[in-house]
Amino acid sequence: MPDRQAIYSSMAALLSGKQQLVVLVLKRGSWDTLFKTGSGWDFSSGSPRLTVIKRAENSREDVMIMDSQVDDRLRDHRYSPFRSALCLPIVKPWGVAALIFVEEPERAQAFSHRQLGPWQELAEQLGETMSAEPPRLGKPGGSPRVVGVILVTVFCSILAGWMLRSPAPPPKTPRKTAMGKAGEPTPEEVATGFLGAVNIGRYDIAYTLLKPDLRKSLPQKNFEGRMRRWVAQPGVVAEIGQRRAHSQNVGAGNATIGVYRGLSSEDAWHWQLTKSPEGWRFDRVPGEQ
Repeated sequence: MPDRQAIYSSMAALLSGKQQLVVLVLKRGSWDTLFKTGSGWDFSSGSPRLTVIKRAENSREDVMIMDSQVDDRLRDHRYSPFRSALCLPIVKPWGVAALIFVEEPERAQAFSHRQLGPWQELAEQLGETMSAEPPRLGKPGGSPRVVGVILVTVFCSILAGWMLRSPAPPPKTPRKTAMGKAGEPTPEEVATGFLGAVNIGRYDIAYTLLKPDLRKSLPQKNFEGRMRRWVAQPGVVAEIGQRRAHSQNVGAGNATIGVYRGLSSEDAWHWQLTKSPEGWRFDRVPGEQ
């Protein structure tokens, strides 16, 4: 069974800039915080965050907000604490067991379909650590630590079905995502996605972020072998989970990304990306630059 702390670390490694995330789990009919980064989390009635997670819970589909200022799903909210957001439900046979909510406070189009792979993989891994049995309801008058006010009970979801209108998706089917207008990932976002994919051992996803010409000359099997040798070097695994990608120099067709340890610019990795028909892609194999 996957280790939850390792999964949380991998999630945190996917964040960039001021992004933050929270994992909510259903306990006794209410949502509790299982893991979080950052602060200021508010899921009270009227919160745009509550609107997003309700939509993800009811549809059992990933929800992506590209720009909260123009998204029709948030038109009733005058203010939103996030500009972009991503919410992934973890679905069990009886309903939604947990939710992963990721937000970007300042930038529009901070998330895209191309970045979903690592997040979906981590959501599936986290789901494997959770029981397939529905949670028990709390005693009347009890006071569990409530993060939201989403009062969903297993009894209602099974018998009435008014909160969860669609059946649970079969295993191993592609996740669907409800989102606004898609934006092309920036070089920094592509580098962040590469870090996250390598961190969870998904070298197949990382391989797709190489430029097409490089993939033609480098078979995927050889690339995966290089990645395994790279992460096997002393300290590299820990480094990947701690480093963050930041744009250094972005031109019309080329970009240099600095991959820093925390806020320090010492011992930075420098990655080169180029603009291809597929979008920003790595010009050379990261880890060998």
